[in-house]
Amino acid sequence: ELRSLSGQQTMLEMDRRASVRELLQQLSVTWEVMADCLKLIVGTQVLGAFDTIGDHCAGASVLSVLAVVSLDGVHKRLNSGNKHHRLMALKTLTNLSPRGSEALIDEICSRLQDQDAYLRLTAVEMLLHVSTKGCQQAVDALIVCCRRDACREVRYHALEALPQLAE
Repeated sequence: ELRSLSGQQTMLEMDRRASVRELLQQLSVTWEVMADCLKLIVGTQVLGAFDTIGDHCAGASVLSVLAVVSLDGVHKRLNSGNKHHRLMALKTLTNLSPRGSEALIDEICSRLQDQDAYLRLTAVEMLLHVSTKGCQQAVDALIVCCRRDACREVRYHALEALPQLAE
């Protein structure tokens, strides 16, 4: 059983011989967060990636684990040279932040300047999901995107998103 600080609970079945790294990978897929930004805790002990699950079960059939996401790791990945890392970090941040969060909208808007067109397109789509109707910052960023983005598809999606966010 895995629990996050926000109260999210997940039951995963894993072999006792599986490594904590395997558990982290499965949890990252389930929760759509980056595995290397997750820390797993049993009691007061942070689990090591190369530990096995059985090392911490003490004969029990169920292991209760607290999962913590390191936002420092997420922010480092947002500035990574690897576009896949930037994309996963943005998705992780979006999944962890409340809708309408100014910090999240700032981060997504800054990704509209990313060198990768797919990441910019994803940022446009994420603005739709996290911004509230009438959010001036999101509307202004989409207008700039419509006018200046080098990719036709990104401009098209930004244009389609505008009426959904504008009041």
